[in-house]
Parts: sequence; C-alpha cells; structure tokens
Amino acid sequence: FDALLPVIILKIINKKIVRLLPSRICFFYRKKRLNRLQCSLQDISYRISDKIILYSKKLLDEWGIDPGKPNKIVIHSEHIIDTSKFYIKNDIDTRKINIGYVGRLSSEKGIINLIIAIKKLVDCGEDIKLLIAGTGPLESEIERFIIDHNLNSNIELIGWINHDLLINYYNNIRLLIIPSYTE
Repeated sequence: FDALLPVIILKIINKKIVRLLPSRICFFYRKKRLNRLQCSLQDISYRISDKIILYSKKLLDEWGIDPGKPNKIVIHSEHIIDTSKFYIKNDIDTRKINIGYVGRLSSEKGIINLIIAIKKLVDCGEDIKLLIAGTGPLESEIERFIIDHNLNSNIELIGWINHDLLINYYNNIRLLIIPSYTE
C-alpha cells in the first residue's frame, strides 16, 4: 500500500524520505472500501516523509495533502511549458491531424483506452486521425490492434520524437490527449 512499509523502515533507521508524487491513486478511487484503507495508509506515508515533490501547488488542495511543515513541499518546475520553444506556428484550422498523443506506450498511460475510443468513433462514421508519438511495452499490441481493426488510415504510430522536434508535432495536431491514469 503505497510503499508505507519501506517509508516506516527508512524513518526508523533515520534516513531522509523524499517522495515524488506524479499521481495519487486515492484521488480517483475514494469510494471503494479497500481504497479508503489504501488512502489512509498513503496519507500516513506522506505525513512521515521529509519532503514531498509535486508538479503543481494546486495538487495540495486537489489531493487533500496537508503539507505539515512549511518546507516539506517542493514544487517541481520541469513540467512548466517553455513558451520560447513551444509556440503556435500553424493556425489550428490548417492542421490536418485531429488528435495527438505523446508518451510512453504502457498501460498506466491509458493508451489502450484511447485507441479503443478512436475505433468506436470510426465505427460511428467519424473521419478522425490519431497520431501516436512514443514507444513502450504496448507498441506491438497497438500495432496489432490497428491492423486487426483496419485502422491504418485513422491511427498512425510514429515512434519516439526528439524533444527539440516536438514543436513541429504539436503544430500539426488540433488536440493533444493525455489519457493517463497517473498524471
């Protein structure tokens, strides 16, 4: 349950505990009984950690995290968009690709649900195009899904994109979808 035992052991042997919290399971599943216990244990592990690193200060209230000591929370700024590198080059109305995804091709990223949703839209007659950038353990499964459901003209896997080239990718899509369960 959210690494509580290791956190307790580290505390007992007087080690510093720093937690990076890209997500909080309890935020999504508060109503289930087992998950209430998991949330309580997760909260304990946060309280006894020395530092908590979050992507945004907004997450404190959103996830109900009590920072405790004033210097306990560190806001990680790497996820802030650098507008000198990422800016609009192509007007949105001129972009041919409807939807884009950038990320690891793994189950926690929600990519399977995204391609299933695209298939359902295509089955309903929608003329839609999804461009998938990234690699990961589900890559061959996604390729097989595209072939098995004849979605070659609707879903394209383009692989890894270098960070410096992402501006071109983003300027060719109308909508970026992040279906992740963990972010």
